[in-house]
Amino acid sequence: KTDVQLNVLSDRKTVQDQRSQKAVIKIDKSDGCAYEKLSVTLIWVEPGSSPGCTKCVLNDLDLSVELGGITHYPNNLGRPDRHNNAERVIISGVNHGDEATITVEGYNLMQNEQQYSLVATGCFGGVANQMFANDCSVFDCDESESKRTQTILMAVFIPLGVLLLCGCGMFFMRRRKRENDNYAGGGVAYDEDV
Repeated sequence: KTDVQLNVLSDRKTVQDQRSQKAVIKIDKSDGCAYEKLSVTLIWVEPGSSPGCTKCVLNDLDLSVELGGITHYPNNLGRPDRHNNAERVIISGVNHGDEATITVEGYNLMQNEQQYSLVATGCFGGVANQMFANDCSVFDCDESESKRTQTILMAVFIPLGVLLLCGCGMFFMRRRKRENDNYAGGGVAYDEDV
């Protein structure tokens, strides 16, 4: 279980050049969600740019989140991010009842429109995330040490077993060859006095 709730605000939604889209979300901690932050992430697939261009964003989308009269920009920049196609705003100290206005703007698009996805995490009403409520947490069910031990043992003993089988096979092949050579008269001493 986690205190963080996930809200997919848009998946493959389209924004046009020089236009913006807004979404309003409300912080709701009434059912026990205790997470103190709001996190909003915007991502989009950027078309390929010129070789060697390290800071080229051909379809630039801008994310901003307004909460309590303050506009927050992604990646701790204090301004729009013009260099990344993954932008994230994290706001600490959000309170029950706060409303955040999330804006996605098509700032400078090479094409007429750009698809994007927008996800928010925080407290949005209801109980804590129940997606994996019947499963245990990563800390309660961490079997990585036993799996790691099993993997190491298999990595050691399987090659040793293969080598042992190959060695036994070679031993028996040599033994058979010696027996065949002896049977054919090679190396057998006959007693001529008999």
